[in-house]
Amino acid sequence: VRTTIDPDVQRAAVQALAGRYGGIAAVRPRTGEVLALAGVAFSAPQPPGSVFKIVTLTAALEAHTLRRNETFPVQTAATLEGIELENANGESCGGSLINSFAHSCNSVFAPMGAELGAEKLVAAAERFGFNEDPRLQGAARSTIPAASEIGDDLAVGSTAIGQGKVLTTPLQMALIAAAI
Repeated sequence: VRTTIDPDVQRAAVQALAGRYGGIAAVRPRTGEVLALAGVAFSAPQPPGSVFKIVTLTAALEAHTLRRNETFPVQTAATLEGIELENANGESCGGSLINSFAHSCNSVFAPMGAELGAEKLVAAAERFGFNEDPRLQGAARSTIPAASEIGDDLAVGSTAIGQGKVLTTPLQMALIAAAI
């Protein structure tokens, strides 16, 4: 990973954190060049939350388990293994794939991950650099458990929405966004 810290971007990243715990990574999308790192942007992996849906969507499209023009029920939650996974703030969402992604619908992406399966989800995450040593000195590794360790549909669905045992850094997710 090439790093050319831009002082203006670095200053803006530090100011955006405003002393709060977190991390900000700014990268040049065309090249993946790191322009700024602030806070724990590369040193403290945490559950990625909804930004991991980028990986889930990529995996599902690659595996042909969904179509780009597919539509989904508009609902507030999905049930996997008898457990209800709600959308943020109980929001009703669904509809088109674009709308479901834009509104970050757990009710769409958790079942999508369960249908996709742990093996394909883990393989997609690993293609994006999970479970590899980072190419930036001092950066922490982003991890996802082996498919055999994830568990049932609920665990796969939780992983697909960035919860469960998946851990990553803001830098890793910025590099994934740049790759997309």
